[in-house]
Amino acid sequence: MEFVLDEGKDLNKDCSNLILPALSIGNVGQLAVDLLVSSTGADTIGYLDDPFVLPCVGNDAYRPSPRGDLALPLQGL
Repeated sequence: MEFVLDEGKDLNKDCSNLILPALSIGNVGQLAVDLLVSSTGADTIGYLDDPFVLPCVGNDAYRPSPRGDLALPLQGL
């Protein structure tokens, strides 16, 4: 698995965390991570690339009014 940094973004290795939701009943982990991302206003810095993850894309779901930004699977915020 490879992390791809977006152009013009910097990664601060002294202060970085990776938060991944765990599989559970009712997608509670995913909903908790979605709430964390939307309430803190986190910005996208890159994404994880892995050949075993299906390629898909959608609209940015973390903002009250979508800006038309694409969202990728395994996206880093």
